[in-house]
Amino acid sequence: MAAIDHKGVIRQFPELEWEASSGSLILSPEKVDEVVSWLKEDPAYRLDYLSCVSGVDYLEKEVKTRVRNEAGKMVFKTSLSPEKMEVVYHFYSMEKKTGPFIMKQRVLSRENPVVGSLAPHYVGGRINGTGGLRPLWHSLYGASRSPPDPHVGGFSTLSDAQGLRPSQ
Repeated sequence: MAAIDHKGVIRQFPELEWEASSGSLILSPEKVDEVVSWLKEDPAYRLDYLSCVSGVDYLEKEVKTRVRNEAGKMVFKTSLSPEKMEVVYHFYSMEKKTGPFIMKQRVLSRENPVVGSLAPHYVGGRINGTGGLRPLWHSLYGASRSPPDPHVGGFSTLSDAQGLRPSQ
């Protein structure tokens, strides 16, 4: 399949971030509906297939980088990489035979994990229950809490799933 150019997406949505290191579009939960609808309908993209939804949990870790000190000598500088969680989506266009296009939502709070749902746009967003967020649910709660029954209905956020409030 041919690659998908992200530059048109950034022109349409200049407030979004392109993460070059992972080749991913980063967006907030508030922008999910608008961006995903546009990517699915825009003739240049027609992203009609969601192939994968993954939850990624990055733990806080110590990162060492080589830098040049004031004397010009290479030394290691240590910093902390903060913990974060992301939901990662892989999209394709079956019509145009292009992909993958990778999009990430960052989860800003472990206490109130909110992400926008793709369930209204893609069947693949509903398959795993909780809007396709079962891996993230298990990352947060492990085996101590069961995710909601996927047959009850989709959920717009993990917070909705906790309260078993179906999405509209």
